[in-house]
Amino acid sequence: MTEPEFTITCVATDRTRPLATGEVAVRGARLRFVFDEPESIFRTALNEARFPLTELSMSSHVVTTARSDANYVAVPVFLSRAFRHSAIFVRSDAGIASLADLKGAAIGLPEYQQTAAMWVRGMMNDAGVAASDVTWHVGGLDRPGSGERIALDLPPTIRVHALCGEETLDAMLLAGRLDAIVSPRVPASVLRGDTRIRRLYADPRIAEMAYYRDTGFFPIMHALAVRKDVA
Repeated sequence: MTEPEFTITCVATDRTRPLATGEVAVRGARLRFVFDEPESIFRTALNEARFPLTELSMSSHVVTTARSDANYVAVPVFLSRAFRHSAIFVRSDAGIASLADLKGAAIGLPEYQQTAAMWVRGMMNDAGVAASDVTWHVGGLDRPGSGERIALDLPPTIRVHALCGEETLDAMLLAGRLDAIVSPRVPASVLRGDTRIRRLYADPRIAEMAYYRDTGFFPIMHALAVRKDVA
């Protein structure tokens, strides 16, 4: 019998490249890989259901599944797992030394629904800072963004504002209009060595190890999802 062939759209990583090169085989099927970046993959999958199998944002999949409009079913294959302590950036002069200091802050996010942001909000909640204690600003990190990949219906207590025009999160943080940014990608100002911005955790690895010891969580970021008609 001819083995079925499946196309998987995902990010090129150490977890996917060995399958794409044939170094690791999948019994009973032939796989074709299409590589792209997460932001593009997720937006297309969620809005167009174009991909038979796809890497998918865990938080966006939870949202669509919970409201019964998901085009995909996820399987327990996690193409990205990562701690997000290194994703929190603050102004060096803001006096922010811990997550608890973010109460009442203005925080920038590429997307409110981003899984990295969801995990950080959970960490903040454990530190006594609820999502409603913060004003959230959504937009592009270093260039204007496209907004949320799917529409969200948030409670009125959650204050989320979209950036206007050519505004970027990095520029707003540098200008003092934001107190912090949560982003898995590093802001351009930090890459340039601008000392006005720093990571909240000076040694993220130590913080991550402590978090794992305390919670037992190795955070899931992306799952492998199968379009329902293919499943």
